[in-house]
Amino acid sequence: MKRLLTLIFYFNLLFFFFDVKDLNSIDDIALIYDNNNLNDEEYYNISFYDFYLNELEDSFKDLDIKILSITPEDYEKISFISVDKVIEEVKNNLINSGNEEKAINVYKNNFKIKSMVVVSTKKDMIELEKRVKII
Repeated sequence: MKRLLTLIFYFNLLFFFFDVKDLNSIDDIALIYDNNNLNDEEYYNISFYDFYLNELEDSFKDLDIKILSITPEDYEKISFISVDKVIEEVKNNLINSGNEEKAINVYKNNFKIKSMVVVSTKKDMIELEKRVKII
């Protein structure tokens, strides 16, 4: 009995020290960075929970992040030049695959962005993470 109480005590203590909210929870997982090198630029492949193309300009405003490619949900990776070029590329892919009806309805807010490849400093990635839910 004493051993069981000791195990329960240490188990609860671990929750306190590591600030675990729930078992098997990913709600508060954040990107972890080495704070010594915040201005070093690196390539990042970031995935999103629920992020639409029309939110792109507002989310990346005032950040020094260069987007190299975007992967829309249910589409292949597209090189990023501008938002309009991404929309045009998605429309062309839909037309080539025989989905003319979907291609007519593709506008800035009609499809989600699944992931991106970007070049950024760690400092800007931390700021982006505050604005957008990153997986």
